[in-house]
Amino acid sequence: MNAVEWFRQNSERFSGQLSFEESLSKHTYYRIGGKASVFAIPSSISDLKWLADGIKETGIPFFILGQGSNVLVSDAGFQGLILKLSRLNLGIEFLDQQSDRPQPR
Repeated sequence: MNAVEWFRQNSERFSGQLSFEESLSKHTYYRIGGKASVFAIPSSISDLKWLADGIKETGIPFFILGQGSNVLVSDAGFQGLILKLSRLNLGIEFLDQQSDRPQPR
């Protein structure tokens, strides 16, 4: 099984947005760039764990894309996984140094 097929076959465990052959021109400031084999926008920590499992299992090359303003993507695209973290909703919890319990905000 190739890397892309692993992501297709295991996609039921992913709650974020997952697409294949996604045009990267839709995600960059200058609106240029070819397609990514796999494009993922995780929405939870479990999504990140799933993506890490896929990277470890398949060895797929990956790139973490920010807002797309400081990157130029080749028209040949990216033969691998693009991670866009714009919708990742990770709560920040402050820990009490004495008890290691979350403090109310």
